[in-house]
Amino acid sequence: MHSNFSYISNGTVMVILCAVTIIVVLFQALIFLRLGFRRGNELGLSKASMKQVVVSSSVFSIIPSLPILISYMILVPALGKFLPWVRLSVIGSAAYETMAADMAVKAFGYTNLSDPFSPEAYLGITWMVTGAILLSSLAVYFLKPYDKKMQKLQGSGSKFIPILISAMFLGLLGSMAAPYLVNWKNITGVLTILISGVAVTLFNKLGRKVPIVKEFAFAGSMIAGMVFAAIYTAVLA
Repeated sequence: MHSNFSYISNGTVMVILCAVTIIVVLFQALIFLRLGFRRGNELGLSKASMKQVVVSSSVFSIIPSLPILISYMILVPALGKFLPWVRLSVIGSAAYETMAADMAVKAFGYTNLSDPFSPEAYLGITWMVTGAILLSSLAVYFLKPYDKKMQKLQGSGSKFIPILISAMFLGLLGSMAAPYLVNWKNITGVLTILISGVAVTLFNKLGRKVPIVKEFAFAGSMIAGMVFAAIYTAVLA
């Protein structure tokens, strides 16, 4: 990490701000857990069965959290230990945080997050990842008529709606992946995407025989791509 802003990203103030946020969220989770047990008692559920649900949910939450842990490890060298911690554990997502941070640092004229950048760029990234997702939450109000219309069309039994939604989702993914796929100057990036694609395909095929493997498809493909990129850069590049 660039020493010019490490005093900000790993400083005491950042620790306190992030810790307070995490504590508030954990406190909310405990409140919901207590309310859930209370409601379970009202419905006549046994404490043993409710505890079993908690244990099962905790175990099955580990696998979906692996991509988030990987994204955290990717962001730590660039953004410090605490900002990625609070972003990925509270309101952000693995895909959004890495994409938004990368877009922000490029807006300051740097190539990517691995470049040593200035404190101003770090603060810009912080505002970008925080402010953008807050603005996107307003879409709940603006897209309410759209959501009602989509629900009405889905209720009508139209076969076109699932195709439309799938096409929109694929278009979104394509718009994010296209700049990397067509940048043939960055051979490492192109090959890494291809290797990750092959890996996720293999995971999904194996998952047809062993269902639990499907749960590792996303995390496994990310790890495969990262391992390939590291080996390719160290040996062949």
